[in-house]
Amino acid sequence: MNRKDLVPEFVRDAVGADESPTAAQNLETVLVALAETAGKQAPPRALRDRILAQATTGPMRFAPFFDQLAKFFDLGVDAVVRTLERAESESEWEAGPHPAIGLLHLEAGPAHATADAGYVRMPASFEWGCHRHTAVERVLILHGAYRESGGRVYRAGDIHEMEPGTEHSFTVLPEAPLLIALVLDGAIEMI
Repeated sequence: MNRKDLVPEFVRDAVGADESPTAAQNLETVLVALAETAGKQAPPRALRDRILAQATTGPMRFAPFFDQLAKFFDLGVDAVVRTLERAESESEWEAGPHPAIGLLHLEAGPAHATADAGYVRMPASFEWGCHRHTAVERVLILHGAYRESGGRVYRAGDIHEMEPGTEHSFTVLPEAPLLIALVLDGAIEMI
């Protein structure tokens, strides 16, 4: 399709745009001038508030992670959204190995059929002591951040993979609670 074809015929007629290069340049000059003078129009406040509310609450606040979570859990995006909808309900969470930790287990796809998979939440400033991994553990940070004993900070969007035999501790940063997606192929041993 020719760029000229994107312009309505009445506009081409109004500026005298025929097939000549001069007419095409005149048309482009007029369209640029119109675009520059049109200015930006803000959406109505109610519409803006409604869109922001939907994008920052419920599962949609994790929309940037949907594809990554689908790969992480070996699930489809629709299934991931359903797991995040479950996470909105307090009754879906169970107590973890420490009273401050919440767990939400889920059934991952075939690639992780034997793993413990789900979401883990911890309060801001929470400290998890030194432990050893007996198998691979993969973590995808969805909200908040933590500092590992080696000094590295993991933030939303980061993946942290621990190999069997590795040891570490971590502290949730004080700015926000931590929410992670977890796939754990074995156990951890507190040291």
